[in-house]
Amino acid sequence: MYCKECKQIWGITKGTFFYHLKSPVSLVLAVWWLLAEGMGVRAVCRTKGISSDAVGEWMVKAAAHVKEVTIYLERDMHLTQCQIDEFWSYILKKSARNGRRACG
Repeated sequence: MYCKECKQIWGITKGTFFYHLKSPVSLVLAVWWLLAEGMGVRAVCRTKGISSDAVGEWMVKAAAHVKEVTIYLERDMHLTQCQIDEFWSYILKKSARNGRRACG
């Protein structure tokens, strides 16, 4: 974005999960929704035409922003606390399986 006051360019998503995201936000949100609904990663990847590596990177990136992502999932995607808990459990399980540290 361009600020008319200070004449500088800045990213509206800076400091958020979406900063430097190469995929459309709508695609990432659709993937999160499907994962939260219990669809497996491979099925989501086939359905959305994306790689499992991309989903894995999004999971690691989302884990770095747990608080913000959780608020978004609840407020804007209207997920229940149970769905959110399952979402984070799934990410933790997948990151542990891949030798990555997801949280903390």
